[in-house]
Amino acid sequence: MIIKGETMKLSYLFIPLVVTLLTFTGCGDDSTDDACVYGVQQNLDKGDYALVIATLENNQTCGGKMAQDDAWLNLAAAYMGKAGLTMGNLLGAVTDSNSSSAMSSFMTSFADAATAEGLANLDNAAAVYAYFGVACNGTETGADAEACLYDGLVSLTSAVSSLSTLLGAETVAALSGTLVTGGPDDVNNNDKVDQIEITSCALEDADNNLTGCTGTPTPTTHIASTTLFNGDANTYAVRLYTVTTSTGYSDATAYKLIRTDTAPDEAVTTDGFCDTNEVTCSAISGTCFPCPVRAADGSATTVVSGLVTTINNGDLESLANFLPAEDNGADANITADITTSVYEDCIAAGGAGACIDNGLIDNSELPFFLDSL
Repeated sequence: MIIKGETMKLSYLFIPLVVTLLTFTGCGDDSTDDACVYGVQQNLDKGDYALVIATLENNQTCGGKMAQDDAWLNLAAAYMGKAGLTMGNLLGAVTDSNSSSAMSSFMTSFADAATAEGLANLDNAAAVYAYFGVACNGTETGADAEACLYDGLVSLTSAVSSLSTLLGAETVAALSGTLVTGGPDDVNNNDKVDQIEITSCALEDADNNLTGCTGTPTPTTHIASTTLFNGDANTYAVRLYTVTTSTGYSDATAYKLIRTDTAPDEAVTTDGFCDTNEVTCSAISGTCFPCPVRAADGSATTVVSGLVTTINNGDLESLANFLPAEDNGADANITADITTSVYEDCIAAGGAGACIDNGLIDNSELPFFLDSL
């Protein structure tokens, strides 16, 4: 429980994510509603998140035996758990963040959420936290404070995961490994992960409205700008990015989906391949495309909408009210950690004028940030 006017202590963050303070009596009562409350707590503890979701969506407050706030917290916690979040990876990423490594630390910590299903579950968790209707300015107590903390963490995870999803799970995993120069993940022998180079090129290519990139990958058009998906009036292009081998391995390639009715174009977060009805298909073709990850409102998520907008709009500022102070005694500032990290990595990768130290993430910085990984 948070006492009004005090900052949340670090020890509070160690409380398991899926354990909320449920107050009920008669655990031995055979009534269906009491059994519902007990079952929710037990299934959260065991990690049976789908069962918790099904239970609370069917009987939200267990027949009135559970307070509405507790029901919302438990439902949102189940969605977060289903997205692969644990207090361990959340806490580790937040407390390890600093200006030189924050963004890459978050990317590897939240890798489990970087899937279409993971992002959808985070969307659902955010929708549940919105039911509380609080401003999250640091004066919240009790359930409202829990909702503000976890909603901020959901926003952080969703934002970073949008970029991780664009990279792909295997590439994110490679960030924590050792790259073999000239090996199968570096076919052009330049000491960079090929798929990171490709994603960097795709982001720059989109920001340049499909006029190419300054990196080594070569972009070509697989499908020109057109409407691709039934029920979606937006236009998309499918681009093929190729890193040409110099080591005897096959060329490294990847198809990316670029939304072309924005200004500038935007790289879309995708997961697998699908047809015009977004039914899964196995291989790229004229009728099988990179499949967009959809937000709760049905729109295709992009790195700009998922990461850049979330950070630049200050959606993570409320976290400073709950997280422990950093070394300088000031409140933790996740937004500053991320934006400074991206800027410094952009400079380190030779981004020069593309790197802007303005406390925001600029589209032009992201390709160089990736090149620095």
